[in-house]
Amino acid sequence: MAEQTRTLGEVVGALTRRIHDPAYPSGDRAALRRFRAEDAQAPAPLAFYRLAVDFLPEGWDRTEAQARAWRTLVQTIALMPGEEQRSLGEALAAARVSEARLERLLDAPPASATLCAIWLRLARMLAAKREGFRFRDLAELLLTEEAGKAEAVRKRIASDYYRAARQQQAA
Repeated sequence: MAEQTRTLGEVVGALTRRIHDPAYPSGDRAALRRFRAEDAQAPAPLAFYRLAVDFLPEGWDRTEAQARAWRTLVQTIALMPGEEQRSLGEALAAARVSEARLERLLDAPPASATLCAIWLRLARMLAAKREGFRFRDLAELLLTEEAGKAEAVRKRIASDYYRAARQQQAA
């Protein structure tokens, strides 16, 4: 099991390094891309459980919502070509995600099946456009359930999106 003292950023970083390691089995990565992460009751591939044992914090599956959020995060890391050091909001703006889609994403209840399903559609679009971002931003969006903290995460994503969109229009 992963140590409980590791920060969310450290856990996400370790997961990312492992999944994107050239030595990581391509069949495992493909299985992670294909499974139904947004459905916490659907079977996950063994590759997911190996990662869970090695990297996820103890109790990652304590609730269905938390399990769904971790599954969605792992699948996203596998879908994306790599991590970049820009915010999730900036990546959404660069991909020209509409305000309506951004609003649906940010209005979805924290750690809900709706949030995960909406996100995974966007993740596939970002991956196709090769628009990477900091996976920690996504982890915070998916895993933050406390209302005040969740709203702060959403506000940061929206602010980054609008700031980046304005810069694109000005260029």
